[in-house]
Amino acid sequence: MSYDGGPFGNPLEESLGAEPSFLAWHLPSVLPKGEGIAVVLRAYFDAGAQGDTFCVAGVAFTVDGAIAAERAWVDLWGNHLCHMTDLHNRKADFSGWSPEQGAERLKACIPIMRRSILRGVCVSVSLKELAEFAPMEADPDSVQYQEGFRTAYAFCSQLAMKLLAGTTKPKERIAYYFEHGDDYQSESQRFIAVMTKYREVAQDMYRWASHSIASKSDVRLFEMADILAWEWARNVNRTSEGKSMRPSLQSLIQVSDLESKKQVIETQRFHFHHVGRRALQRFSHRISETGLLKDDPSQEELRRLYGMALQYRPSVS
Repeated sequence: MSYDGGPFGNPLEESLGAEPSFLAWHLPSVLPKGEGIAVVLRAYFDAGAQGDTFCVAGVAFTVDGAIAAERAWVDLWGNHLCHMTDLHNRKADFSGWSPEQGAERLKACIPIMRRSILRGVCVSVSLKELAEFAPMEADPDSVQYQEGFRTAYAFCSQLAMKLLAGTTKPKERIAYYFEHGDDYQSESQRFIAVMTKYREVAQDMYRWASHSIASKSDVRLFEMADILAWEWARNVNRTSEGKSMRPSLQSLIQVSDLESKKQVIETQRFHFHHVGRRALQRFSHRISETGLLKDDPSQEELRRLYGMALQYRPSVS
């Protein structure tokens, strides 16, 4: 993948005397020789703006690509952290900005994201529907998996990670980055604890090489995941209201008007998936029929279960 820099200059050129970023220092230690993929995960939920749609975005980069993307991002944003809710509503750091300024800055993000992102995934679900179909009981040997099916954060994160892992080479490994101090830190900590405890399962299902918890100011690529999650959650609700996709998202993923109205969108580099009611019903029935949470499930059983959730297609439901 090449990084020509476009209007932002060549992100591979370091400024003289510039301090290395956290990623530039950390990635070589967890993915030696630049082999593997870096993934940042970001959850998004805004009850006021997006109804009850909860979304997790996962954005993947090569090692060199992550470092280059972050440099280009800092060139554009400086010390301003791009939080889409604030940018859209022109609050916090963006107080006093005009709608035109916000739109222009978001437009400037698109070429950086398009040339930098190796793969991007968004998985969303209705909180109400997930609560309706989530398993309520589990035997002691399987209780650690129960939360993975009951909380929106764990449910969407696992599906996003499985989608990303499914596009890797057989021996390729992923270094995951979770955001410190976000609204879902307690849920992410529990999720990480389970993944750490069952490392072999995580390595097999998610190509898990390592995980790190970092602040948004240390890993600026969280901002790209924030944009992706915000745009997709908004699109899910716009689609349900018969509205078209926002031009910013359509420009990023480059889909037709017809494709943009679907709740499952797949392109060469992007995968957006809203797990709907029928998929959740099948998911719940499968858990019940197989007694998955009555015994310690095998890796193959877990793979089949998650695969069912990802088979949902609104057009044929």
